[in-house]
Amino acid sequence: MTKAQKIRIISRAYTDLRDIENDADLKKQELTLAEYHAAREVFNQVSRPDTKTETVLSGVAEYFKRHGYTVTAGTVNYTIAI
Repeated sequence: MTKAQKIRIISRAYTDLRDIENDADLKKQELTLAEYHAAREVFNQVSRPDTKTETVLSGVAEYFKRHGYTVTAGTVNYTIAI
């Protein structure tokens, strides 16, 4: 994956998270309020170069998978990387 592709993926995920303002936006992104807060934390961690992070929330993993991140399911958690 090129640097430009990574930047597009990060930008799209950031824009979608930033634009969530109400319950309808959460529903549109298929997130609960708890998953939204977790997704913001995961985004901050995984957006650093060559960094991956983990979450136990399947909704957060699916959100990042839909945005083009690499998501690997473990026995208990999901590993997310760009």
